[in-house]
Amino acid sequence: MPSQTADLAVSPSNSVIEKQNGHAASSASNGNENAHPADLLQPSPSTLSAAENVSVEPNQSKVSAMFGILKKVMGVKDIINLRLSLPAQLLDPIPNLEHWNFMDRPDFFVRMSDPEDPLDRMLNVFKWWIAKDIKHVEYRVCKPFNSILGEQFFCHWDVNSKEDQSISTETQPNGNTATATTTSANADGEDNLRVEYITEQISHHPPISAYCYRCKEKNIEAVGLDHMSAKFSGISATVSPGSYCHGTFVTLKNRDNEMYQCLHAPATVAGWLTGSLRLHFTDCSHIICADQNMALILEYKEGGWFSKAKDLVEGKIIKYEQGTLPKTVEGWKLKDIPKSAKVLATISGSWRGQVFVTKVSSSGNSSSASSKKNSNNPKDLFIELPKMKALEKLVKPLGEQHELESRKVWNPVIEKMLNNQFGEATKAKRAIEDAQRQKAADREKMGEKFVPQIFEPLPDNGIPVLLPNAPINV
Repeated sequence: MPSQTADLAVSPSNSVIEKQNGHAASSASNGNENAHPADLLQPSPSTLSAAENVSVEPNQSKVSAMFGILKKVMGVKDIINLRLSLPAQLLDPIPNLEHWNFMDRPDFFVRMSDPEDPLDRMLNVFKWWIAKDIKHVEYRVCKPFNSILGEQFFCHWDVNSKEDQSISTETQPNGNTATATTTSANADGEDNLRVEYITEQISHHPPISAYCYRCKEKNIEAVGLDHMSAKFSGISATVSPGSYCHGTFVTLKNRDNEMYQCLHAPATVAGWLTGSLRLHFTDCSHIICADQNMALILEYKEGGWFSKAKDLVEGKIIKYEQGTLPKTVEGWKLKDIPKSAKVLATISGSWRGQVFVTKVSSSGNSSSASSKKNSNNPKDLFIELPKMKALEKLVKPLGEQHELESRKVWNPVIEKMLNNQFGEATKAKRAIEDAQRQKAADREKMGEKFVPQIFEPLPDNGIPVLLPNAPINV
């Protein structure tokens, strides 16, 4: 799902300290379709003016405050680019780069390259990809802090390569907020694998972050640009990948650099009238492996007005004709699958509940033949998200963090929020924002451009590259 829903996903919950973790894409272009992407990232004088500060009355409820904000965004083409500075009581005490991440289940990540069968590898990639939505199954939509330009976040997970952590009956407590323990001590068992998360805010207008997940021991890497577009319609908000987001690119280096392009589905955030925000995916999500001429197409279905079934999914894994461009496959829905494609498996269920996979027998040689129900093909439970929990990430203590690392940047605000000092927290937050605007103005005055420390400049293909000597603090 789309990641920096920072200016959209404001939580109207009564508890500002309620815990949750998450990830998606970020913002949109400024409308100049002919400009080079790197040129669009440099702020113009008009973008350097102070953001509009939103005020909340001391006794005003969050829902009432939300409606005041929504009046400002009604009809705005892309509310991600709308520059509103929210007071602390409308936020959650967690930085944006930490909150939005796809690595709820690093144990799935390290197993993606294990199978010899390409279909099973595709299924392993799909399991990791859909498991990123654990955070959306039961937990409310959260509003983290907007990232400052150059902000960085690093963490890692230690995964036992032999222990099956795939199913848990525990609900997520959630240990992935900024209030979670920052202890980085762990057991270095011989069966442990380390999964690292590296991310940096490389643009502020529009907001774009580059990210990399990697497991060096298994030679697995996933990279992408976090960038989204959002629009409020009156009763719901629609969030979709922005123009810089081309998906998450998973590379299995020990499988001849086999690459999987995982594309985000659009989503709606509903519940504004009731004050209980909830996310629903819409349309399609794709996973495309051009190296194997294989694709997974997953459609999200809401169900009818009188149906109790919600958040349903239906999908197929297909083998398409050699020479078909991935860009062509991106546009396919299930009804568009050509008859020449061979269906390898079908997918059904609910992404908020149980997801089933049925492998199609070898006799199903075409999309039309294998679309018919075949009782000889068993339907296997593939994943059950409500029984999952996000695995705990490990972050270095504040004393070992650089000044641009997320928790270090926002700690003055977080501490005051946790002590219910929201007025002081708002002052601290706006002091950070004002300092960043001044730095941007100084750079423009000196004719300097922002240069990322962790990643190379913005790529045209949506695949960020880590700098060789980047100061990665995991």
